[in-house]
Amino acid sequence: MKDLPILGWVCLGFLLFMVLGLYLSLFSAWRRKDHNQPQAPGPGQQIINTLRDPWAREDAEWKKLHHQTEELRKPPPPADPDSSNP
Repeated sequence: MKDLPILGWVCLGFLLFMVLGLYLSLFSAWRRKDHNQPQAPGPGQQIINTLRDPWAREDAEWKKLHHQTEELRKPPPPADPDSSNP
């Protein structure tokens, strides 16, 4: 260890300081995070869901369109005979 020049010690100290600073910043960010909050699926989960059902978005749009057309096809409610005569 005595063979290490002063610049080597400075670089080693700087590297140790950077690693320790990174660890502390990540730890403090983790502690501030709300762990009870439901998390959105990450990119890996989105990829898996897309591979399982590649047309999920399109199917949802078709279902929405189906429900809208069903609402249009429903016959209008019968008119109340009492309300039409003043």
